[in-house]
Amino acid sequence: MQTESRRLPLFTFPVLAILLVGSGCTTLPMMNKSDADAAKVEQGPQYIVEILDENHRGETKKLPLTEGATVQTAIEASRANRKFSRFHVAVSRLPAYPGAPPQKLVSGYDHVGKQVPMEYDYSLRPGDRVVILKDTSNSMDDMFGSVLNPLRMMGGNETVGANPLQYD
Repeated sequence: MQTESRRLPLFTFPVLAILLVGSGCTTLPMMNKSDADAAKVEQGPQYIVEILDENHRGETKKLPLTEGATVQTAIEASRANRKFSRFHVAVSRLPAYPGAPPQKLVSGYDHVGKQVPMEYDYSLRPGDRVVILKDTSNSMDDMFGSVLNPLRMMGGNETVGANPLQYD
């Protein structure tokens, strides 16, 4: 009694390969033009904005770097000025050469004028990280801070209204 072989003929694999290659990539989804444009924007120069509350929890946003972008532009683009009424701002810049520590540019924000003063409105570069930290001080701290801060320091507490990003 002879047994039949259930093997496929030798030419089956090349025929299947030709059919797959010849059918094209019709099963793969095609990228439309708007997706391609969005991918090009993402590949361009970017900067990062970190928005942190008083407990250092928050969100991170990657924004495209436009020509003439400054710290004020980053604040408005991330909408941090609508989320917090008072905050501190600093920029962490990538080092100029490998192995160097990042450069830290502490900026100020005028919460009354709702803008960054011109001397602190640094121009942004690709890869910059803008850190925005909520300020928990209030108008009473503004009025009595110069009197109460020395007393707080003598008691071992931190001063109110000082930029914590300045000493990191």
